[in-house]
Amino acid sequence: MIRTQLTRRMMALVLLAAATATATAQAQAQAQAADTLRPEVGKPLQAAATLLKAKHAREALTKLGEADAVAGKTAYESFMIERMRASAAQQAGDTATAAGAYEKLIDSGKLAPAEQDQMIAALTGADYQLQRYPQASQWAVRYLKTRSGDPQMTTLLLQSYYMSGDCRSMANELHGVRSPAETSLQLLANCYLKQHDSANYLTALERLTASYPSAAYWSSLLRQVQSSGVFADRLALDIYRLKRAAGAFGSASDYMEMAQLALAGGYPAEAGRVLDQGFASGVLGSGDEAARQQRLREMARKNLLQVKATAAQQPDVNDPEAALDRGFDMVLGGQPEAGLPLMEQGVAQGRLKRPDDVKLHLAIAYYLAGQKVKAVQMFKTVKGEDGTADLARLWMLRAQSS
Repeated sequence: MIRTQLTRRMMALVLLAAATATATAQAQAQAQAADTLRPEVGKPLQAAATLLKAKHAREALTKLGEADAVAGKTAYESFMIERMRASAAQQAGDTATAAGAYEKLIDSGKLAPAEQDQMIAALTGADYQLQRYPQASQWAVRYLKTRSGDPQMTTLLLQSYYMSGDCRSMANELHGVRSPAETSLQLLANCYLKQHDSANYLTALERLTASYPSAAYWSSLLRQVQSSGVFADRLALDIYRLKRAAGAFGSASDYMEMAQLALAGGYPAEAGRVLDQGFASGVLGSGDEAARQQRLREMARKNLLQVKATAAQQPDVNDPEAALDRGFDMVLGGQPEAGLPLMEQGVAQGRLKRPDDVKLHLAIAYYLAGQKVKAVQMFKTVKGEDGTADLARLWMLRAQSS
């Protein structure tokens, strides 16, 4: 869909450039033929101009072939023939012939700078239309040397790189651009996806999501991270946490699966809050699954009461892992003022089984508590190669864009 929309728009621009570049060919040939062209060249050229004016482009091309067959043509005679040929071929829909004429006119050195640029734009589009994508990208680069930043030609350049599979050149073109168009970043991501380059696809998808955050982009980004071969299964609940924070969450299966994972992981307050949100939004509580959903809600409430009772009888102040889990669940349940001190206390005690998990969760807790500066600082310390560092990086992206 992206390719079709861009191609139609660019083809319209290309045709406009070609029409502008060749519109004066007929008039110039008529005005100058008698003074500067030999009769054997000027006569068929004049006939071609007349045919072209009458919309008989194919016949005009035949006459131009007669003029071109004359031996010993001067540079000017050849130039005038090619000008008329470009106009006739364009009108006839003969893109290949038009492209050949455009290139000869550009190489002639007889075009004024503005018209030279118009002719290069027309040739870029013609090569693209002919699926000669490397040539199209070369002409687009040349055009942008004198008209840097032209949005239409930049789009055509990126499209040409995409069609030829030159993702590296596309990335170089977008490097350093502060606010690239959404379609440009989409093309870059799709280019890497087409090349099965997972690492660079993820990087491009992150940039796209950072610049144009949406539920769809976040969902794609999280799927890509989770599908990597190194992502630990135990982090599935953390994926849901980020989906929920990023607004890419909300189906009945999202609520139920996240709540079940939270209960299984020992986070009943989080499970209860997620389910309460599902019922309040109307997503849960009706239909064939309503009874099951209600049972899970009651289970979360009972588990939370049991955890609170156990904590009251056996405080977990000397168990860093228990303090961390309990504190994190309190933050997730909407009590950061009580949960954060417990988490910080657990971190201070050390003796942690998975330090990167702990740092990730503490950073998430800071974020949920509204302490974004602390959150980002903590996310930066997560270095695990099992998916924790990836999640930390994405949480930073979320923190910095919210």
